[in-house]
Amino acid sequence: MGGTLEPTRKLPLLLLLAAFFAAMLTGCDTTSVKLRVRTQPEPAFVQIWDAEGKLVKEKQSPFDYRANFTRNERYTFKASPLGADAELLLPTEMKLTAARYADLPPFNNERKSLIVKLDKKEYESLPFIEAALVDHTYVGYITQSRAFNRSLSTQMEHPTRISDIGDNMGIQGLALSPDDKEIVYSVAGFDSDLVDLTQSAQLVDGQRLIPLTGCAIKKIQVEAGARAVTSVTGGEYTDMFPCYSRNAAHLFYSSNQLRSDSMAIVKICADRNCGVTLIFEDRDDALAVKPTQGNNGVVSFAVYRRPSNPISRDPADLGSVLDPGDVHIWTQQTEGGYPSFLVKGTQPHISPDGAKIAYIGKNGDLWVINSDGSDARRLTFDAEEILADYVESLNDLERRIFNYAASRGVLIAQPYSFPSWSPDSKHIVYTSMAGTDSTGRRNEDIWTIDLTRATPRRQTSNGSVDRFPVMSRDGKSIYFLSNRGQGWAIWSIDAPN
Repeated sequence: MGGTLEPTRKLPLLLLLAAFFAAMLTGCDTTSVKLRVRTQPEPAFVQIWDAEGKLVKEKQSPFDYRANFTRNERYTFKASPLGADAELLLPTEMKLTAARYADLPPFNNERKSLIVKLDKKEYESLPFIEAALVDHTYVGYITQSRAFNRSLSTQMEHPTRISDIGDNMGIQGLALSPDDKEIVYSVAGFDSDLVDLTQSAQLVDGQRLIPLTGCAIKKIQVEAGARAVTSVTGGEYTDMFPCYSRNAAHLFYSSNQLRSDSMAIVKICADRNCGVTLIFEDRDDALAVKPTQGNNGVVSFAVYRRPSNPISRDPADLGSVLDPGDVHIWTQQTEGGYPSFLVKGTQPHISPDGAKIAYIGKNGDLWVINSDGSDARRLTFDAEEILADYVESLNDLERRIFNYAASRGVLIAQPYSFPSWSPDSKHIVYTSMAGTDSTGRRNEDIWTIDLTRATPRRQTSNGSVDRFPVMSRDGKSIYFLSNRGQGWAIWSIDAPN
């Protein structure tokens, strides 16, 4: 029996020897490594994927992980930002191979340190207020939009900042005087500033709707050195959507000055104090808005009929969301003429020669119609597709903001909007979400379309919000409102040849 192991002792000894040699092999295997996984900044949610595309671990950083480069030639680490600064950071991913592991700094004696750096976004989501029509009354709706840090873009290298606006408190419309020297627009008034209003609207959807104290018409000088903003109307009434008359002697706009429960089309003198002249008023409490005048004296405008019941829509039904409701486009000679109904639609703008009207149809697309009501022609065909793409890209908070607005009949992301004309009446300039920003999200840019060829052409691609475009009467510039550079201002670019 000497030197021979007892049978009952053979198995435990063999197991011990196997464990010993396995430990030795593991210790000598330099392809099995320990990592301390961190992100910069912390915290972030990290997923680790192997070379075959299998998710092998997911956890909030920081944490430890053991990688084996014998089984996997590389790992992919995907980090998504968490915490208070998550909205300011971009999801990031990085690859790790055995060669790259060798260059990592040590975390301690047992493991190396892998840091996934989260890049800052090129943009911030800035709050602003839309002046929106809810239950036949204009109110403010607190929303937000992306504002990119840069003011330039790949397509537009030399924009000119005309005037800073400050916070966007329900700005509506931009109109340029016939001599290209002045720009007018309307601004809503509220009981509190934007900071206070935003803080009170963080949690409760209904608090995003806020009553107006009025709307005032503002004016700025386009010429350099004279860009101070001055008031045209005082803001005690709801005065909106200003535009110049064909000879620049008057301003047309929508107002509830004559009747508090409706809005009429009125005019005042553009360069001196004078009384208010009524152009159009509906006796059934309808709202007449968005007037523009052609060189033949004809004024176009939209009329919103009072709904029989409060508007309630399903945000998932995008076709319904795009429908503005019972709104008609009308025309009328400046004074004393008989108003004529043309078509259902919104945001009408008559051409300088008075022959055509550009507008947004009930399906959300861009249309044009003769000013006598004939030959309505659809120019775009993808409004619902654009809106679906945009909604799909929203995060939880953004979708909540969009859905609540849509349920109340407010469309805060319009695939096509704010059409106006070139001075020769051959091109329409408008805002479109047909393009995307650098992250792939649909956003509001300035576009033009040639009516002869019906070919759209993108004029801005900054990624920020660009809206309310108007072309100068000499055809050389396009003016618009934008939050590029993370501040609202009026900008200009060169018009296309």
